[in-house]
Formats: sequence, structure tokens, C-alpha cells
Amino acid sequence: MFDHVRMSTGNFKDCITEQLELTIDYSDIFGNEDLDGYINNIIKMIDTLPDNAMILKSVLAVKLVMQLKILNIVNKNFIENMKKTFSHCPYIKDPIIRSYIHSGEDDKFDNFMRQHRFSKVNFDTQQMIHFINRFNMNKGLIDKNNNFFIQLIDQALRSTDDMIKANAWYLYKEWIRSDDVSPIFIETEEKLRTFNTNKLTRNDNIFILFSSVDDGPVMVVSSQR
Repeated sequence: MFDHVRMSTGNFKDCITEQLELTIDYSDIFGNEDLDGYINNIIKMIDTLPDNAMILKSVLAVKLVMQLKILNIVNKNFIENMKKTFSHCPYIKDPIIRSYIHSGEDDKFDNFMRQHRFSKVNFDTQQMIHFINRFNMNKGLIDKNNNFFIQLIDQALRSTDDMIKANAWYLYKEWIRSDDVSPIFIETEEKLRTFNTNKLTRNDNIFILFSSVDDGPVMVVSSQR
């Protein structure tokens, strides 16, 4: 059920235009027969942001390329699709951000990624059970421990223990649908939310979850306020 889970996180630092960090964990992406489809779905999802968030679109798109490049799975067609989709967006002037267009600046990708990765946590089975239960009892802990929570959910959804997977998926959906994060969203239709860009702050985190379940891709923001 969870063969193809994709999750990412980024932290809005000083402002959403220049300091956005986006880290993507694609640990089981290799061997995926529909890799291009998954990547193109990410592009489409970013492009669904409202027009008044075009700078945010640009940063997300570029950081996505930077992450995929580290995995050595960025191809010419993907780059062309990115440029076609986001060519109207006001790309950031920082040469590190713009360098994805220029193949001769590969070293800047590597340097940037080394500086912006957050520390990795590897959970064993008992730790997954313990922390999932702890977050379930106090969901207020989630927004204070976003990177930790993301890694926990990501690894739990890949677990061979069906109960751990079910509990992790339940926790994720309960948290993401909670009224506690509603100021970030605009209700577009029943059970569907999109960004309320007027509410984004430098303390907000952005998540992308890809799953093979019927829910489809989800892109959300959590608040640390």
C-alpha cells in the first residue's frame, strides 16, 4: 500500500523568497518504472500554487531540481519541462539558485546541499511505536519537532509492520486535517485545502507527501507559531 511514499520538508527562514530550504527523501525512488510521472506530478503540484506565490513556486521548483540532481536522476527532458512550466516565474537572482540552468555550475549544487541537509534519524521498531504513541497523545509536539516528525512518519510508512504503517498514516492524516493548522489553508472544496499565501510566515514548514494510495499527492504547510 505504501510502496511509493515521497516526503519533503522545507523551513521558511528569514523570508520565503531567498532562504527557503527544501529537503527531499527519495530513498526508494530507484527502480521506479514511472519515475518521470512522479517527478512531473511534483512539477504540476508546485504549479498549482496561486499566482501571487510565483516566487515561492520558483524556489520550490529549483530546490526540487537540486535535490534530484544529488540523486543523479535529473535528465534533459525534466529540465526542459521545468523551464517551460516556470519560465514566467521571477527566479531568484542568487547564482546558486539559478545555477540549475547552467550545467557548468554543478559544484554549487553539491556545496549547497552539504550546507542545508538536516541530521538524519534512524528509528528502530520500538522507537517508532513509542514516538507515534507520544505524538498521538500530544499533537502539539509535532509542530515543535517537524524534521523529527517527518522522518518518523516517512520511515514508519516504509515499515514491514502493518500496525506501525496504519498508525503512522492515521497520525499523519489526523494532524494534517486538524483545525490547529487551518489558518495556513483556504478551503477550496470539501476535504481539499490550498495555501493561504497571506498567512505564510518565516516559521512555517512545507511538506510534500507522495503515496500510491488513492489520496494522491498532498502538499501542506505546518505552522510553528
